[in-house]
Amino acid sequence: MKVMQNIHSRRRNCGLTLIEIMVAITVSVVLLAGVAQIFMSSKQSYKLQDSLAYVQENGRFALDFIAQDLRHAGYWGASADASRITGTVDHIAVTGANFNLCAADWGLLLDQRVFGVNNNVGSYACVPTAGAEQYSGGDILALRFATQEALTEADLAAQPAGDLFLRSTYTAGRLFTAALRSDAGNVLDVYGSAQTLHRLQARAYYVGDSGATCQVGTAKIPIPALYRVRLNNDGTLVRERLVSGVEDLQFQYGVDTDTDGVANQYFDAQNVPDFTAWNGTGAAPAGRVVAVRMWILMRAECPDMLYKNTNKYELGDRIDTTPKNDNFRRQIYETTIALRN
Repeated sequence: MKVMQNIHSRRRNCGLTLIEIMVAITVSVVLLAGVAQIFMSSKQSYKLQDSLAYVQENGRFALDFIAQDLRHAGYWGASADASRITGTVDHIAVTGANFNLCAADWGLLLDQRVFGVNNNVGSYACVPTAGAEQYSGGDILALRFATQEALTEADLAAQPAGDLFLRSTYTAGRLFTAALRSDAGNVLDVYGSAQTLHRLQARAYYVGDSGATCQVGTAKIPIPALYRVRLNNDGTLVRERLVSGVEDLQFQYGVDTDTDGVANQYFDAQNVPDFTAWNGTGAAPAGRVVAVRMWILMRAECPDMLYKNTNKYELGDRIDTTPKNDNFRRQIYETTIALRN
């Protein structure tokens, strides 16, 4: 009896056999491989969704940003006619010699509510061609308008002395710096006509080098960005980086040649019929610019080495003749904005 108990006790104390261990290890390896595959797939899916979300979010932001300014272009407060705006800082009439003026007087070209340069900088010195934040390609768009927000006289007293402001009524306007706000030539005294007070804005948009790079192996790939140039209160031009990943920016300008308020034909900037078309006073057959068609090509900041981009892209007059053949995800955003003013 005691012998049988010892036998049963030894059987209960026996470990796994070699075959059982090998089977267990094999099953564990298979399970771990499955878990690893699921993890890698989930990680890749997350990276893909994050990259697409980045492109989509920044693309919509860039599109809305420029579109909002286009809708304001040529807004001069209560007055819709820039030719009626005078003051101690008078606006400058646009000519073939000064259309590319990029100094302290850049904001005074009120007649040029919208202006474009096609696929180069040329003589438009507002946009840098060397050094930090330099132009890297695409079209340039310049805009001028008074801010929609109406200020009070108390607000004006607290502004930097060199900032440009506009007082306007339905029949007249006065353009001046904050330092000269009380000058007799800048005060409107029109009986029965409401006055509004606004800050003057001059802005230009372009695609430039952000200065940031994406490290891929030993290579550093530059990241493009959307930039805005604006006139500072000391007469200098200030550059602001708005959205990273904007690779190309294209515009075409709709001209109304039959005075019905609707664009009959769209032109690239260099083919807009006449300077008067830019400032909104062009008569038929030259017409006037009444709409702007815009394309933005967004690119992920860094390449996805598991993705091959063989697409061709068409934006305005920029048409790819060969596929991109790289690893960047891209998306085009397009809209048409009617100029309200």
